[in-house]
Amino acid sequence: EPEGAEESGKALRKEMGFGQESLVFVAGSTHEGEEAILLDVYTELKKEVPQLKMLLAPRHPERCGDLERMCGEEGVSTERRTRRKGGVDLDGTDVLLLDTMGELARAYATADFVFVGGSLAPIGGHNPLEPVLHKKPVLFGPYTDKIADTVRALLEVGGGIRVGGREELLEETRRLLEDPAHREAVGQSAFRILEENRGATERNLAILRPFLYPDGVDSDSA
Repeated sequence: EPEGAEESGKALRKEMGFGQESLVFVAGSTHEGEEAILLDVYTELKKEVPQLKMLLAPRHPERCGDLERMCGEEGVSTERRTRRKGGVDLDGTDVLLLDTMGELARAYATADFVFVGGSLAPIGGHNPLEPVLHKKPVLFGPYTDKIADTVRALLEVGGGIRVGGREELLEETRRLLEDPAHREAVGQSAFRILEENRGATERNLAILRPFLYPDGVDSDSA
């Protein structure tokens, strides 16, 4: 793990406006059809844990306008990352929309738990190793054919959680929310995969290249 990663994660949380008491659910690289389920689950969980915030990062940031409207209809308050004035807590805001490019891999550091998109919609799944690098527990849906090897490895060590749909997503996120030890165990198990594969084959290097050389364009191209 990069030196001082925990510190930079805390600093980024502060910069994004998540107060010390906040718990943060990051939903990354989401697609149409997924956000409605995620917001539904979020509003349900927030009733039980009022300090829960969501960082919602659509795969295509130009969809943030649509998501603002969707959140408004659900009675969920939003702020955009580009409108953030550093350091002010998002006290009255539920969802921070990540409307920037290239910031998601780093933003996973702010999470308590993560859902990686393209997997509840039939897209094939996006890179779950980005949150794993930060030792975050990661959830994904049933559609993971593009990331099949990675998902298989994560599931084998208990480092990833597959959900079939809304009910399972609610159940598993609730468990992660209520049980910090479970969150930590899942995140640590996943991180071991990266450690064990360090210096492994070229294929693994291709998967890891975005982390080793973060200036690469798209971490999903591996």
